[in-house]
Amino acid sequence: MYIAAEGFRSLFSYCILHETTGLLCPACGGTRAMSKLLSGNLVMALRYHPLVVVLLPLFFYALTLLARVVMDRNRSLAQMIQVKPFWIWSIFVLVILFFLARNMPFLNYLGYPW
Repeated sequence: MYIAAEGFRSLFSYCILHETTGLLCPACGGTRAMSKLLSGNLVMALRYHPLVVVLLPLFFYALTLLARVVMDRNRSLAQMIQVKPFWIWSIFVLVILFFLARNMPFLNYLGYPW
């Protein structure tokens, strides 16, 4: 997996928002973080994009819920996945706050190393 992750790294290293405004978008560094995570370097993955690393278990939980829906055809998606709007809004606000914080000059450690 490490070789594949390193090979794809150059494909996604261009960000239009960053190139035009100089701001780091909420996804900037996410691919690099996943690449470092696949290679076993948790510290550098956190350095590139801490939010991706923190939300990764939630992503895998969502995948397991989706797999349950596919396997159990007697129940609908709405019956299987009952996510309260509070959690959806919480993740949305967390991403927006992360975007704002990583672009503050005094919080430069939330940006990723170039």
